[in-house]
Amino acid sequence: MASSKKRMMIPLEFFEKKSLDFSSAILVLLIGTCMGIFVLGLLEASLFPYPVFLEELLKALLIFFVICRLETAWQKIGAGVFLGILFGLGENILYLPDAIGMGDIWYFFERCLYVAPMHLATVLLMVLVSIKYKPLIVIGFIGALLIHTYFNQAFFFSF
Repeated sequence: MASSKKRMMIPLEFFEKKSLDFSSAILVLLIGTCMGIFVLGLLEASLFPYPVFLEELLKALLIFFVICRLETAWQKIGAGVFLGILFGLGENILYLPDAIGMGDIWYFFERCLYVAPMHLATVLLMVLVSIKYKPLIVIGFIGALLIHTYFNQAFFFSF
């Protein structure tokens, strides 16, 4: 007896489309960011001495392959805001055990207050420069690296 339920599958055409609808982009950003932050957590802890580069590269790849495929500038900016906030909160969750271990949960909230807006700013920089012409994301990526590096140098020791 055949089931009338359709299995939810992503058709191969999804990857070939030049544009995405907003809800698809948000779903891909959510999955990509969660997977990326998990991998970054593993790499930062043991293997790679330059986490800023990896973090900004992950965001740039998500912007280039997902956000830039949205149809309107406002959709791109909205998805960028979502990605920036999601990335900032995701990274802070990685540091939650440190705050608990120090016995200072306010450390976590202080990190959220500063780190999430920084990630939002770097994502929006990359999105805004690449709205009309995708290859300009390289300039946004370099700017994001500079912002993130300066932020870490200026605020790292205050946390």
